Amino acid sequence: MKLVSSILKKIAPAIVLGAVLATACTNVYFENPVPQRGEQVRSAPTELTGTYLVEPGPGETLSEWEEILRPCFRIERTDKGNLLVSTENRLHVKDVPRLKAALEAQKKEGKILDYQMTGSAITCTLKTEEDGQVRVEEQAVALIKTGSWYVLAQSVQPYWLFDFEAGRQLEYKPEHSTPTKTDWFPAANRVQADTAQLRAFQKPQTWYFNTRKNDDKAWSLVCVEQVSNDVLVVKFSSLDNKGAFEERSAYYNAITPFRKESDNRYVINPTDEALDRLMREEQLFDTVRLKKVE
Repeated sequence: MKLVSSILKKIAPAIVLGAVLATACTNVYFENPVPQRGEQVRSAPTELTGTYLVEPGPGETLSEWEEILRPCFRIERTDKGNLLVSTENRLHVKDVPRLKAALEAQKKEGKILDYQMTGSAITCTLKTEEDGQVRVEEQAVALIKTGSWYVLAQSVQPYWLFDFEAGRQLEYKPEHSTPTKTDWFPAANRVQADTAQLRAFQKPQTWYFNTRKNDDKAWSLVCVEQVSNDVLVVKFSSLDNKGAFEERSAYYNAITPFRKESDNRYVINPTDEALDRLMREEQLFDTVRLKKVE
């Protein structure tokens, strides 16, 4: 076990999105931004802001580490009125004994040599092997206390920026390199940013974020529904189960035609009524459920 690199990579919430948006999945694109009669979003919706836990879906279970170091999304309004979505992992104060017990188990198994924990950091001593050579390595995770939670500082990463005035979405990807050296932001992380066009609309309790990369003619969709004051349901325009979709293709095509352009790509052009019907289908699109904690 590597305290930083192994555990945090395994359960990072960005991986939740990465799995959903992976190019290997079957994506559904829209000929035009949807809905046709939605109100344009001009600034960050305050209803969406907060910190959210990623909840397991139907039939899914969390591993021990995922139950202790919970994957979260933080949705914030920037000082310019845009929307920033970041990812992080959190440890609840009630789960500190569980974390220590898990580390003790790792110690007894010889996977780590020792560990220390304070209110601001966890340090770990372990043996690593590379190219046949064994060496002792020290690792550390910084903790930031906020309410009943500890935020694992190294896990905090900006993921999406929705810039409504400029009509663009930035998707951030951290570069694994030496931190930058500047007078203003010492040790700032380098990130890459992929840019896409953005058209955002809203209906009551529902927001539609349409994005299109410069080399594409069709639009991807992220639909966010606020089902209660503390729960968001996020749907992505990728198929939850390609085989199940193909078995019910006649049913879905009766709602709106799905034009197959390749094995992993469909294009649709639904009316608003058809769009509403598609979004009500629980097993059609990849879905993430978020529970607000702050």
